[in-house]
Amino acid sequence: MIFFVNQTMSSAGSIPANYAVTGPQQITLHGPGGTSLIGVQYVNQNQIVVTLQNQAAVMYRCSTNFAPPPPNNSGQGLTNAYFVGSWGENGNCTAPDVFLTGGQMRSGNGGGGTWALFGQTLRLTLTNGGTVDFDVQSNGRRNMTLTRAGFAPVNYTRC
Repeated sequence: MIFFVNQTMSSAGSIPANYAVTGPQQITLHGPGGTSLIGVQYVNQNQIVVTLQNQAAVMYRCSTNFAPPPPNNSGQGLTNAYFVGSWGENGNCTAPDVFLTGGQMRSGNGGGGTWALFGQTLRLTLTNGGTVDFDVQSNGRRNMTLTRAGFAPVNYTRC
């Protein structure tokens, strides 16, 4: 989808439509087929989560690839800003885990919950009630390794 500053939009193979920002987290599309309300949740300056008819998808800005400065490798200096965005397990960005600024999290497998950072420990509280803690090692701006007791380390890449 391409949103133009003149409040028109287009997507591959679609008929152009008009849009309007009709609320702090809402866009209204006006096209030949009628009107559709789209929920919008800010992830970071390059990503949003859009919801239409109870289906959510991550949308990416195509013109830039932003990543905050990396913390040092010891885990000291990890910040919430470092985690915000989409991360693909073992470099797979087709179904990334998305960490939102408000502490919400959406898993690439369809689950979700909340997240919080405690030093170099990332705590996920899942919607099913489970809690999982990971030790975090930053490997630069775009890569990190999460380690959980009893499991092999997993590498993540910023999508």
